[in-house]
Amino acid sequence: MKLANRLIPIASPRVLPGLALIALCAWLGWLALASSDYRQALDAVARQPLLQPLSEVQHEGVASDSLAIALMFGALPATPGGEHHESAQAVPLTLLASLAAERPEDSRALIGSPEGSRFHRPGERLPGGAVLKAVAADHVLLLRNGREQRLGFERHTERLLVPRPASFDSPETSP
Repeated sequence: MKLANRLIPIASPRVLPGLALIALCAWLGWLALASSDYRQALDAVARQPLLQPLSEVQHEGVASDSLAIALMFGALPATPGGEHHESAQAVPLTLLASLAAERPEDSRALIGSPEGSRFHRPGERLPGGAVLKAVAADHVLLLRNGREQRLGFERHTERLLVPRPASFDSPETSP
C-alpha cells in the first residue's frame, strides 16, 4: 500500500500534462530519426542508375522469341530468306506506310524512292517499272518482270528495349 500511496501524487492532474508533453516529444524525436534513415535509403537508391547503357548490358545468351515479341506488338517479322529481294530491283524502294482496306481498291501504300515518296494504289506503276499488286498491313506485293516480290518495312538493327538488371533493390523490397 505504501507504493500505491506514492504513485497517486505523481498521477495528479498537475503532473499529467507534463508527462504527456514528454511522451509526445519522445515520439516526435523517434519519428524524426526514423525518417532521416528512410531519406538516406532513398538517396542511396536514387544515386544508382535505373538502366544501364546498352553497351554495358551483358547478355547471358538467352535467345529471345522474336516471333512472340512481334505478335505481342501486333506485327509479324519478315520471314528469313523470304521473298524480299531489293537487290533484284533497279530502283531501291522503301515501304514507309501501308493502309490496307477491306476492299483492295481502297488500299494505299506510301513508298519511298530516290525520286521522293508518294502514295500508290494497287495497279499503279512504281518508279523503276514495278507494279503495285496488293497492299497488306505489314507488306506490299509488287509485280516486276513477271515475278511477284514482297516489300516489307525496314528492320532496324538497334534494340529499342533494354532488359532491366536482374537484381533491383528498393526500400520496399530490401530489409
